[in-house]
Amino acid sequence: MKDLASQKKTLSRRENENWNELLNSINLTGLADYFSRRIDPQIMFEFGGYLADKLAKKDPVFQSLVHNYLNLFRRSGFLKRIYGDEKWEALVLSLIKGSNFNLYRLFEQRLEEYANKTLFNELAGENVTAHNWREINSNMTTYALALAAQLVNGEGSSVDKVAFLMENSLTMAELDLACLTSGIVNVMIPANSVAQHVEYILNQTKAALILISDEKQLAKLKSVKNNLKYLKKAVMLQGSAKEEWVLTLDEFIEQADGENAELLKKMRNNIRVENLATIMYTSGTTGDPKGIMFSHLNLVSKRFYRAMAIPEIGDKDRFLAYLPLFHTFGRWFEMTGSVFWGAEYAFMENPALSTMLLNMQMVKPSIFISIPKKWYQLYEHITQTVNIEFDDDELIRKAVEQATGGALKFGLSAAGYLEPDVFRFFQKYGVELMSGFGMTEATGGISMTPPGKYRENTLGLPLPGIEMKLADDGELLIKGPYVSIGYYEGSDKPSGFDNGWLATGDIMTRDEKGYYKIIDRKKEIYKNIKGETIAPQKIENYFRDMEFIKQVFLVGDHRPFNTVLIYPDYENDSGKLKRMSEEEIDQYFSSVLVTINKFLASYERIIDYRIIDRPFEEERGELTPKGTYKRRVIEDNFDDVIYSMYQKNYISISWGAKEIRVPNWFVREKGFLTNHLKMTEDGLLITKHGRLLEMRCTDTENSVFEMGNYIYKVSGKYIDFNDFLANPYYWLGNEGVVNFTGDSIFQWYRLDEAGDRFQFMRLKSPAIISKEVHMALQALYESQEKSLSGLHLSAMVLQSSNYDSAMLGVNYLAFLLTDEKLPIRNLAVSILWKPGIVVNEAVRKEVFLLGVPLLSEDKLQRFIERYLYEFDNLFDNNTIERFIELR
Repeated sequence: MKDLASQKKTLSRRENENWNELLNSINLTGLADYFSRRIDPQIMFEFGGYLADKLAKKDPVFQSLVHNYLNLFRRSGFLKRIYGDEKWEALVLSLIKGSNFNLYRLFEQRLEEYANKTLFNELAGENVTAHNWREINSNMTTYALALAAQLVNGEGSSVDKVAFLMENSLTMAELDLACLTSGIVNVMIPANSVAQHVEYILNQTKAALILISDEKQLAKLKSVKNNLKYLKKAVMLQGSAKEEWVLTLDEFIEQADGENAELLKKMRNNIRVENLATIMYTSGTTGDPKGIMFSHLNLVSKRFYRAMAIPEIGDKDRFLAYLPLFHTFGRWFEMTGSVFWGAEYAFMENPALSTMLLNMQMVKPSIFISIPKKWYQLYEHITQTVNIEFDDDELIRKAVEQATGGALKFGLSAAGYLEPDVFRFFQKYGVELMSGFGMTEATGGISMTPPGKYRENTLGLPLPGIEMKLADDGELLIKGPYVSIGYYEGSDKPSGFDNGWLATGDIMTRDEKGYYKIIDRKKEIYKNIKGETIAPQKIENYFRDMEFIKQVFLVGDHRPFNTVLIYPDYENDSGKLKRMSEEEIDQYFSSVLVTINKFLASYERIIDYRIIDRPFEEERGELTPKGTYKRRVIEDNFDDVIYSMYQKNYISISWGAKEIRVPNWFVREKGFLTNHLKMTEDGLLITKHGRLLEMRCTDTENSVFEMGNYIYKVSGKYIDFNDFLANPYYWLGNEGVVNFTGDSIFQWYRLDEAGDRFQFMRLKSPAIISKEVHMALQALYESQEKSLSGLHLSAMVLQSSNYDSAMLGVNYLAFLLTDEKLPIRNLAVSILWKPGIVVNEAVRKEVFLLGVPLLSEDKLQRFIERYLYEFDNLFDNNTIERFIELR
């Protein structure tokens, strides 16, 4: 290599083949790390230049040789030695482009090296299920064949796009990689999109097929199905549905015909780095969502440049990931990054702090990327276990290691502001927590505080491969190979940006060491504390035609929910406002907000407001000469008013000796306001909707309450609806609760184990099951639909005293229990543990017998005791005989 580099010698084809075989052997035999730490970087650079020159010949040997060169280049041992050397950026880009090193080639290369190594880990309770590269590849191939059968013509090109509307899961990642490595363009729709946005995206992209997680997302599709011009089929990963156009995952996989193997091979060989790979949708600043187009070059080049920015990361690292795969950091840095580095990726079960801490102990991640909220939670948890002011450093370090699993070395906080004290804390105790700035259009990161070089309140330095400059007004402009090829406007042809530069919409400054700092936003967009994108101008525009409103300002940047400041139009209302009482004014503005909330996604909705006593003024620096808002100035000037709307994340309502806490997210989800929630003598009332949850205390001393159709014993000093509404263990079959919340309750659920805060005791009274409920469950049973709503209906009909009606509930339960992989199966089992909901004695015995073959010996003993405690006539000769048969 040295002679070749220095003499600019041209090798024979055989010599090139020998070099290719040598590099391939180095990469596959475990010598790559050793070799990467010792090779002379200058010789490596010159050899890369030689290869770049020869790529013009289009010789497959050179293409393979370059791919092996790139595999050696990406090693941590080598990247640490060339850290900060910008000359490599152009070389790497030319090699990727010239050799057509696309995502399929990258994955195949890693598969050959890491076939038996773990790629993805699934976490469930205290169990970790590892999936190696060989298994993942097998599943990806199956999915790619099934997709080809649906979407690809005989020439090996996609005739339709496939849309994704899913929450994180192993299957989602495999399906995504199946598309990215097969030349099938997939369209990522955020899982929290409202039905109207889903409709817009599907019609704009003309997607013929959509992949959805479960019935939560199916409900959105069904609500707009008649407006979908191009959609032909939906595939539901979990559960089943009665609609003919909805396939189960098994039905979809059945179409993975092996005869399409040659077609799949052709599809993969047709991939070019300049090809459109995927479209990701984000919120538009003034209305409809924006589709951002990415080529294979965007995605592959970003992986190399990100590796150059953090050269310490390698194939021994482990990611613990919960960021959505429909968002940039989750999809590109974590999931695709794990593929690039050969690292392990674990799916966090859910974002709850307790779950995150447990998962960290199980996975022992070395890398954790998060929104600021999670770093705050980690920090607060640690500060509750040690005194960070007085305890010695070793004790604090151990607390950090205990909380994070003991192996965490790198962290990144993005999509929001995090206090410098939190950065410094983690850095001091062994976690190199870095600040970053990015946007979807740049496949994520644009700048980052380099490891060991953190500067407070800055966004760091440009990442390798990106050009950054400030316009005359301070707006940041970016350019580079991983900046999106354009916005999707109904054509796959790249639209480009202004002379190649993308205006980010963020006003920045740059300090003497080159670090960037954001000082304002030119574009009307921000992110809430969860990293969800909000376009305030779009929402504020809804108020334009509303009577009595002169100015309205949306608040929510880096906050858990949105609120508004309103300055009424006192001058042009003919005195009407001045004649209104405070109550009438409150009713009017409340009704305006409720109306506007109907047009917004759940995370965009407004849950509170304040009327301010003066307008926003240019003289106070709150408006530009054109009259647009200077958002940061307004927030600073009205800080006290805004603070009053964010003191708590719940609404507190006094009810006798108990406090009722209703989470703000429930207010947001239902689209009403905090002042619409009242406690009456009949129960909890949403005044605007007229919805009542009947509640009554039946035993004050023992904290026994009627809530809807059930009677519960409630522990603790308050009734926490945050836990109650999000956990189906508590409310399944409780018709009163579901009538109060509406069917959207089926979209809020978590699959956490039930705690002991709400203990079911008995029914308030036997239920009278309507004909409509019975027919609805019958239809689900006959169509073999497996859904949470079906489980709720089955729990309802079990409360009927009528044997035939209640037995339908037994049959549906039995049907669900046959599927051991069904995500809601544990919820179905939980119904069996509530004999008190079954009114008919004969039906109660049938429910009992459903549980007999499912339980271990110790659980069976408690199961029998539970039934005998409730009913002393459980066992007769027939029941005993069937019990023995089932065991």
